[in-house]
Amino acid sequence: CNIVDRLIRIVGPSKIYMGQKDYQQVAVIQRLLELNQSSVELIACPTVRSDQGLALSSRNKNLSEEQKQQALSISKGFSITNLDLFQAFLLDNGFEKIDYISCVDPYTLKEKNVGDRPYLILVAAFIGGVRLIDNKLFL
Repeated sequence: CNIVDRLIRIVGPSKIYMGQKDYQQVAVIQRLLELNQSSVELIACPTVRSDQGLALSSRNKNLSEEQKQQALSISKGFSITNLDLFQAFLLDNGFEKIDYISCVDPYTLKEKNVGDRPYLILVAAFIGGVRLIDNKLFL
């Protein structure tokens, strides 16, 4: 927040564009703008995905082709309504570590139950030593 706040003060933009792939970052900066009563408009840009559904990221270049295929398990796993089963699914499909799989309110980021709409599933997991993040909003 300090860095973004300083940047805004130095540059003086009217708009900031941020990708929704890092949903938490977008939410935190939106709150920063609200607290500062800033006139800067935050534009949340949709996550860009490959044809198969993998969220595009510069980190993907560090993955082998096999790991990219395994990484598709994140987008496939969003259909699993039990977070423990989602975690097991990722681990069974090549992920070596899960930072978190959480269900949260999309406005407050407070935890909530899967299925209690609207909700957001957030994922951060490691494959091939690379930390991937993704999310899916359910309205």
